[in-house]
Amino acid sequence: MLPWLAWLGILGVFVALRARGVGHLLMWDEAMDLASVRAWVTSSRDAFSNAFWAHPPLFPLLLARLAPLRTGFAERAEGLSIAVQAVNLFLLFVLNRRLFGSAIALLACAALAGLPGAVFFDAWIKRDHLVVTFGLLALLALDRRRGLMAGILLGFALLAKESALFYLAAVLVLVPLAFKRGERVKNAAAILATAAATSVWWYVLFSTFSGTYLRFALGRDPGLSGWNQPWTYYLERTWLDVGPVALAVLAAGLGTWVVARWRASRSASHATLSRNPQGSGFGVQFSIFNLQYSTSWPWALLIPAYLYLGLARGKAPWLTMCLYPAWATLIGLAAHELLAAISRFQLPVFGRATAKKNGGGVLLSVPPPRCCCWRSSYRPRFVTFQAISPGSGSASSGAPRHPARRR
Repeated sequence: MLPWLAWLGILGVFVALRARGVGHLLMWDEAMDLASVRAWVTSSRDAFSNAFWAHPPLFPLLLARLAPLRTGFAERAEGLSIAVQAVNLFLLFVLNRRLFGSAIALLACAALAGLPGAVFFDAWIKRDHLVVTFGLLALLALDRRRGLMAGILLGFALLAKESALFYLAAVLVLVPLAFKRGERVKNAAAILATAAATSVWWYVLFSTFSGTYLRFALGRDPGLSGWNQPWTYYLERTWLDVGPVALAVLAAGLGTWVVARWRASRSASHATLSRNPQGSGFGVQFSIFNLQYSTSWPWALLIPAYLYLGLARGKAPWLTMCLYPAWATLIGLAAHELLAAISRFQLPVFGRATAKKNGGGVLLSVPPPRCCCWRSSYRPRFVTFQAISPGSGSASSGAPRHPARRR
């Protein structure tokens, strides 16, 4: 119950920060979307009605339910944008709580609530908001090993806007980690087929703007040449999208992990060599966390997206809107790592290994380094170095019952 109460507090801050954007001066795309919805409702045939079909229709269909012919339509549309993003905050909490636990999920939601780019863009009338909704739902479906459902949800995301391709790429990257070897190709094909069956019909039959996207990406449309930017454009904008405070937390959390890993590996090697200075007579077995699909999703979303955005010539400032949940998750993981290091809570003292004689071998229980791409747990987990006596052919049968203790 307490995590949900904390989430409600974060939601209050989330809405309060974005409510200031209601009534903002509309940019051209927003005004065109509102005008196209009014044209569609009145069955008009003009330049505005053509714009209705420039992008997929899910978000405009929701806008059409907000009395577009009455005064205050723009403010109601901005309120809908904030409401959809509040749903996305809920989905982010559910996803990260399932993968990392309540503490990291709350830290990620708090990061998203204060992310400068999200605060600025969440009140905009943009179709990308629904992309995040269906993209997060697809990740939840993948976490439950439901490939067909993930494909259908990705299809709905593609019916929200073309930027859903980022989430499609992320899901395909995660498929090899989510399924067993014999099931990977089958599930990847099922995801692609269902996503295409759900959405391609609209692009083939109704889209009036599809060819322009390719020209925009390649920078070959003279009318859109003003959007051409160097490949570093979005990397430079990270300072504005994520903010200096969040970047500092991210850097500090990653630095904490690097130092902890270095100290742990150095301590383990020292303890091993102290038992066998010549480096002979003992073989070492090393086991560590495997990279999990569920805890890799922020990287799977960000890396392909930024690769594409860097290569594309045409660059609009809002194309990174749907990537903010991944940034917030990484910041939440880094903040948890940093807080754990400061308070020594759930973070054993690195560099202290406990050696126990066990038969003819030595067991070293060493606290593991934890990285932002690995599963975080509230139970301490430990890397085990198990020494093998020469000629035995196998590890000693015993195992440490207790982790390394603080001294």
